[in-house]
Amino acid sequence: MPTLFSENGFDVTVCDPPDANYQFIPDLSIYNDLPSVHTYNLNGKFSSRYKTMLSGDPAVRQRHNFLLYSVFRTSPMFLKNLIYNNGNYLSIEKRIGYTPRMIDAYSVMAYLTDITTINDIDKDYFLMFQNETPHNPTPLDPPEYKVDGKTNEMAEYTNRILNGITMKISNYSDWGHYCINVATYKAIAKWLKFLKDEHVYDNTRIILVADHGYYLGQFEDMKHPDGLDIESLNPLLMVKDFDAEGEWTICDDFMTNADVPSLAMQNVIANPVNPFTGISIDCEPKRNTLIVTDSDNWQVEVNNGTTFDLDGGNWWSVHDSIFDMNNWKKLEE
Repeated sequence: MPTLFSENGFDVTVCDPPDANYQFIPDLSIYNDLPSVHTYNLNGKFSSRYKTMLSGDPAVRQRHNFLLYSVFRTSPMFLKNLIYNNGNYLSIEKRIGYTPRMIDAYSVMAYLTDITTINDIDKDYFLMFQNETPHNPTPLDPPEYKVDGKTNEMAEYTNRILNGITMKISNYSDWGHYCINVATYKAIAKWLKFLKDEHVYDNTRIILVADHGYYLGQFEDMKHPDGLDIESLNPLLMVKDFDAEGEWTICDDFMTNADVPSLAMQNVIANPVNPFTGISIDCEPKRNTLIVTDSDNWQVEVNNGTTFDLDGGNWWSVHDSIFDMNNWKKLEE
């Protein structure tokens, strides 16, 4: 997408492209030959600023650090490495129950409006932005689900019911997944309101997409008799088109997250073709049957340049409604 949009006159910005060049820290050099593509790795860039906000009163923080430093200095030598914890023993996120990885990701979402610039230049723009906040389950306090360091880890959790559909929340893993997703949606909502206030929401096509779901077993009607938790293969896909108005609607078409390039380029780039494979970018490959795997046993570094080596898991064919168990078939090895 960055290549095609840049070749079609768009000013392109890419933030944190996942596993770029098969690296956990995205290798932005893959865009060096595209001068109109601006690239940034934002993950972790705002962590210090956000942790300063979380730590609150400097006097409280100083007392906290003074106590822990004293414990570290007076402890026996054989315990020092354990207490020091690679320098994390003073980390504010440890004290409030957040992981460093969660703060690295969520702090970017928290400052989205601060790093978004609006201008009046008559030019087309394309932004591809990835963030891993939902990958970090974290219990938060309802109803605001704020990431403010005041989390009550003893908060009671209950099932969520909407339109007669029950999402089971039976443990802290379920609860943590739910909370961090809500926090992410609220951060996105804040950014969308900012776009509306700046009068650029209507002339923007916005696509929200996830890489995968997760096998939490929260929906009884999504458990296949042969053992597949379809929730794990049902990622988020939401589209707001140019000048769209009215109530939100749910489309029951058979969709995948691989449809995003087609959705993004629709009526914007005529007859798009993948510049690296020469294959047309459209939704035809999924029209009849899609073949997917439920394996999560893969590593970024283990690949032959174009495909990953997978161990474990099963392969499935699926077509039409994913909620109809008859449309799923477990394939032989």
